[in-house]
Amino acid sequence: MSELAVLFLHHADDAATRNNLAALRHHNPWVPVVPVSNFGVRLPGGYDARQMTTGWRKMLPSHRRGGLLRSWGRLRKNLEPRWVWRNSDLPAYMFMLWKNRPVQARRWFIFEWDMYCNVNLADWLGPVMDSPVVATSLQYPGRNDFHYFNESEMRKVPDSLRPHVMAANPWAGMLFSEDALCAIARRVQEADWHGGFCEMRVATVARSLGYQPIANPNPLAQRTLRAVTSFTLEQIDVQSVWHKVKTHDPLTLNAHEATPAPQCS
Repeated sequence: MSELAVLFLHHADDAATRNNLAALRHHNPWVPVVPVSNFGVRLPGGYDARQMTTGWRKMLPSHRRGGLLRSWGRLRKNLEPRWVWRNSDLPAYMFMLWKNRPVQARRWFIFEWDMYCNVNLADWLGPVMDSPVVATSLQYPGRNDFHYFNESEMRKVPDSLRPHVMAANPWAGMLFSEDALCAIARRVQEADWHGGFCEMRVATVARSLGYQPIANPNPLAQRTLRAVTSFTLEQIDVQSVWHKVKTHDPLTLNAHEATPAPQCS
């Protein structure tokens, strides 16, 4: 069993996605990286959430709007981009409970297609490596101005989970123990939280199970993972994990040729 593994969640096969995947693997050759398509195009050697829908079909909009036959017909194509974006946590849960899961690990790091990594993840995660659930930032209703703490979203929360509502922002870059992520996946499946938003659902369910998320104390996480706008590769000036990097540099498409960024002080 690996000490750490990465779920690389994506929906397309394009230059930016491949570049970010290559950079992640280049800087972490010892870490198993598992590409999982969020109902999109599968990367070479990766997996598609459509392989893992057993036990999850009632949460898919195509099933709820037309029964099993229509569900399978719709799943042969990509789901609506907005639904995929709002439910970007579901493929992670599907993978963790998938009977054919190819990788076992003690800890799982969530990596989305528009994240760029030029650092050793074990060093970057450092003191939180043994924590069950880690997020970049935590938000609570009445305390924080998080858009999804609105009346419409709150109505979607199952009654049993409402006392535990919180958000982990962003979903990208979260760290879980194997036990915590599997338990969260099972609870999401049981609760049948239709139409939820990923960042609120994952933190709320974790909290309901006693896995109180903690915030990553690494000061770089706030700067490089919570940016309001996207980064270009020219703006990457320290070794860290970066979120939203949606463009690519041809020189780093082959990550072994990439020039490492300067060490952070």
